[in-house]
This record gives sequence, C-alpha cells and structure tokens, in this order.
Amino acid sequence: MQRQAHTEDALSEQLNIVQKHNSRKNKSKSKPSYLARLSLLSIAAAATVLGLVASPAAGQQDSISIELLVNNDDADSSPGPVLAPGSAIEWTYVVSVNGSTKLYDFIVTDTSGTNPDCDIDGDGTPDGFNLHPGPLTAGDSFICKTTGAAAGSASVPYQTTGAVKAVDSTATQVFEASDPAYYSSFAPFSPEPAVSIEAAINGTDADTSPGPAIPEGQPAEWKFVVTNTGNVALADMTVTDDVGVDANCGDGTNVISGPVAPGASITCTGVTDLLAFATGETIGVSTVVATPIDPTTGQELTKIADHESTSFSMLQAPEELAFTGTSTTLAAALALAMVISGLVLLHLSTGRKPLAVAAAYHSD
Repeated sequence: MQRQAHTEDALSEQLNIVQKHNSRKNKSKSKPSYLARLSLLSIAAAATVLGLVASPAAGQQDSISIELLVNNDDADSSPGPVLAPGSAIEWTYVVSVNGSTKLYDFIVTDTSGTNPDCDIDGDGTPDGFNLHPGPLTAGDSFICKTTGAAAGSASVPYQTTGAVKAVDSTATQVFEASDPAYYSSFAPFSPEPAVSIEAAINGTDADTSPGPAIPEGQPAEWKFVVTNTGNVALADMTVTDDVGVDANCGDGTNVISGPVAPGASITCTGVTDLLAFATGETIGVSTVVATPIDPTTGQELTKIADHESTSFSMLQAPEELAFTGTSTTLAAALALAMVISGLVLLHLSTGRKPLAVAAAYHSD
C-alpha cells in the first residue's frame, strides 16, 4: 500500500506539471515540459505492470484511433500505392478521440523508428515533438507528419505501423491504437522495343562472306528467324529479302500479325532457284520491320527494323568435255584411202593389175 500511495503521489505531481503547462497562454514548447509528460506515461505504464493501477477495460481502446496515410492515400492494405524509387513520401498520422473520456499526453510513434512531428496548437505547422498534451475529447483530433523517400519494391511492399498512446485525467488508464500502411516501389516502365533477324541458306548461317556454296541450277532454301528482343509486344512483323525470296511466315505471307511477346521467336522460310544469278558471290539484305505496342496505352509506337547481310556463292556447272576422237565418216574415208593405196603399191611392185592380183590371190 505504501508503494501504491507513493506512485499515486508521483502521478499527481506529474499531472500538476501538465495542467500548469496547458494553462499557459503562450503554449510554451520547451523540451522539459514534454519530457515531463513522457515521464508521466512511463510512470503510468510501470504502475499498470506492477498492478498498482487498473488495466484498460475491454473496448476502451476504441476511445482513440489513428489513421496512417501515405501521400494522403489510405494505404492499409498491401501492396499499397505504387511510388517511383527515391520519390518523396509524406506520412500523415491522424489521431482522433472517439469516446467521451478526456484524454491527455498523446504519444505518436512509428515502427520504422522515425518519430512523427505533431501539430500541437492546430495552426497547421508541426511543433517539433511527437506528442500532444491534450486534453482532447470526443470529436477532437490532431495531425502529425514525417517525410521520407520511397525505398520498397514491387515484389516486397514496404510496411510500417503508426501508433498512439494516451491516458485519462488520472493517468490510471492507458488508451492506445495503431494502423499499418504499405507502399510498393519500382522503376517507372520505359518501353524499349527491339527486334532481330537471323538468316540461313541451306541450313548455313549466311551473314559471313562468302556464305554457303550453291551449285548452279540447284534450289536454295532460306530460313529467317525473327525475335522480339525488346520489352514490349510487336505486331505486323514483315520479313523481306532483296534477292527475291518470298518468305512464308506460316500463313502463306511474309507478315506475322502478332502480337509477338518479348523474347518470342518466329521462323519464316523461302525457296529460290538462283537461275537469275551470275556465278560467284552474291550479297543480299534480309530485313524485318515491326510495330511496337505500348502495354500501358495499347497504342502503336514508332516502327522499328533490323537488317542482316546475306551472302552465298553460286558454283558454275562443269562444262562438257570436247570430243577428241575421229568421226565415223572420216574413219571410213581413211580406211578406204588406205586400201586403195595398198592396191596401188601392190600393182607397182608386181606389174599386175590390182583386180587380177586380187583374183589370183583368191584362186591360190
């Protein structure tokens, strides 16, 4: 009982200090008076723990409330408002008294560790302390504020909680309330459309000279792989090649209507017989043109394109070898000439006519 009487005397002494402070017309904001109110709450809390004063009855915490706003946005639910990284944040703590009990010595805190700055005299300007002396009753309220910079992320929303405590006129009951707030932060989206094309001829990468070798008169098969390498969808992707290849992108045309998502690739094919090309190396250009779509507005952005040089070498077919022998007619004429020459020589050597010689030869 002696300790309880001592505590009650201390509480009474602290209340007298607060009452004297509140009665001052100049509303002095000296730090010692605020420290006195802090001391009062500490004594009241200690008395409650020791069982020297009654704990708050169920439902009495409803006599006080706090609403924590993020840039004037009620951010009670995750993920909260979306803020750009590093952008300014103003936290606003609205403290209200909802019951009939007069309350004193409000202390406003935040789990982030930053103490709000409260407007004590109601002139719209924070007064440099995170407490309000009171008394406040039903319908009364005051505002505290603090500032910072966005540092959360879209995947892990930032969360903090504002809290307020106050006591009744006898400092025997402590009233408290809290309110969470959230926000998410990520870099503002910036469209960066991009597209690429890669060409191959007869299965060989054709972007390096002299490219694949193709025999004259043989068909050549083109393959064009177009890829959305940007961060927005692409539409109306059109594939062309200046060597006259008619690309087929799946529906018989050289146009991919889309939308083609970022990272996706489409393959187009084409065939040409190369009869119109001279032998040796030919260099062409494969091109894809596409229309980016803004994911935020759905509007078309400026068209983009990509080009790739294609090379191939056409080999001349081997020429037929020239005939190096004699013709049949020539051979027959030579043979006849040789026979006649032989008969003439035989006549000269024997003095006999060639036909008689021949007849005599056969008769023998």
